[in-house]
Amino acid sequence: MLLTTIASPSTQRQQPTRLRSYNQHRRRLITSCKTSPSLPPYSSWPKRVRVAVATGIYISVAGLVLLVKPGLLTNYLLSDSFLFSHLSTSPLLLGLTRVGATLACLFGFYYLGAASDDLEGRTPTRFYQSTVYGRFFLTAVVVWLVVTGQVGRTLFPILAAINLVSAISLHIALGK
Repeated sequence: MLLTTIASPSTQRQQPTRLRSYNQHRRRLITSCKTSPSLPPYSSWPKRVRVAVATGIYISVAGLVLLVKPGLLTNYLLSDSFLFSHLSTSPLLLGLTRVGATLACLFGFYYLGAASDDLEGRTPTRFYQSTVYGRFFLTAVVVWLVVTGQVGRTLFPILAAINLVSAISLHIALGK
């Protein structure tokens, strides 16, 4: 039975059990938000957290920029190739760029979430380690794409270098 009664002189009815537990949860959540401690100063954050925050910010910002202006990337990628320069405004290519940009935003949000957990004492070591290896893989693939001429040589090497430096920084910060 969803409704329960209280044994009191007036025999009032209580709220349904689900509603009562929802309200209790909501009050606890609101109270915890009001009393949550402020973040420690940035200088006291572990290096792995600072690297994760920086990575999350640059990946999210890059994703947001490309989501709004996908032509920025397609013009750079195809600027080296006279044969394919007309594709830089293709709706399909712009749409695919936006899909990649959305994924970049998500990855950035994951980094920021992991850094938040780390600041609260729940170190997401496996997440950090997997991103290091994933970015080493990404760098290798980008180098292969550039060397084999499958992508332009303008923007990708810069992105690969930023990714590699960030991956090495996090690898060092993890002490591995």
